[in-house]
Amino acid sequence: FATTGTQLPFKRNQYGFVFGGPLQRNKTFLQLNWQGSRLRIGNTQISTVPTSAQRQGSFAVPVFDPATTTQINGAYKRDKFANNTIPEGRIDLAARALLNRYPLPNVFHPDGSEAVANNYRRSGTDRTDQDQFDVRLDRYFGERHRIFGRYSFLRDDSQPTTPLPDGSGNISSGTIGNTLTRGDSAVVEHAWTLSPLAVNQWRFGFTRRGFQRSAMDLGVSASEATGIPNIPAFAFSQALPTFQITGYTQLGPPSNANSDFTTSVTQFVDTFSTLKGRHSLKAGADVRLERLDVLQPPSPTGLFQFSPIFTGGLAPNGAILPGTGASLASFLLGQVNAFNIDVQQEKLKPRA
Repeated sequence: FATTGTQLPFKRNQYGFVFGGPLQRNKTFLQLNWQGSRLRIGNTQISTVPTSAQRQGSFAVPVFDPATTTQINGAYKRDKFANNTIPEGRIDLAARALLNRYPLPNVFHPDGSEAVANNYRRSGTDRTDQDQFDVRLDRYFGERHRIFGRYSFLRDDSQPTTPLPDGSGNISSGTIGNTLTRGDSAVVEHAWTLSPLAVNQWRFGFTRRGFQRSAMDLGVSASEATGIPNIPAFAFSQALPTFQITGYTQLGPPSNANSDFTTSVTQFVDTFSTLKGRHSLKAGADVRLERLDVLQPPSPTGLFQFSPIFTGGLAPNGAILPGTGASLASFLLGQVNAFNIDVQQEKLKPRA
């Protein structure tokens, strides 16, 4: 069912022109075209963010202090926080600063209380601006020689709506970050009619396509921005790390949201064709140089994951008691469940 509120935009504008004709009668011809499009599509993202009480360290489920974990006579034990509330002095400084990146809930129950899940709604506009043009020139030198050249260009600038205002959140489909794509193609061909039965055709071609994608560039190193020391600084070292807190919308960009990718093909072709009586003969060469430059570490400044394990109650055998612990409580205490980082110092450059 449609939600109430302002109607989201859906706009597509497309325009262009084509121009062509002779520059010199029966000798030189020019063709030029350009096309542009502007796409604006409204998008509503639903997220789960910490409630006001949770931001203060207060939880509705029992949360336990991992610092009190003990083993006595082979039995494990962990003490519960009083009133299921983490004292202010125990909240990790880096976690407190990161917590402020979460907005407050804006979805409420009928009684006015904050919803606990799917409690933040954000509407925005996905933007895509695209321009492309082609230009071609044909030139005839007498009856035996013809040369033509063509250049094509494409530019695509896409900016998606992120789940959270600071740019955080996972985008699972479509464009996952601000992406600038460029494509270029050029070709030159010379056709030489040696005789009514023989033709030689020489062609040079070059095609290149690449994109640059960025998300949550902080302008300073990840360690300086988050207060987490010793985060390795390699490619995209100023991107915010990703913090996945089970049950909540992640802080930080999606995987692979920072990329620099280029692929190109250079081609030389020469073909000789002739007729000999009832036979057609064709010979030539096709030489290609293929290049690929990729800089795309999935998590260039780290992926931190948090679960209820460190704040759950313990059975004597060490198992986590059902219904205890909270992943956000583990986050507030700085108890990382898992961490990984993808380090890439320079572009990968396969050649063929």
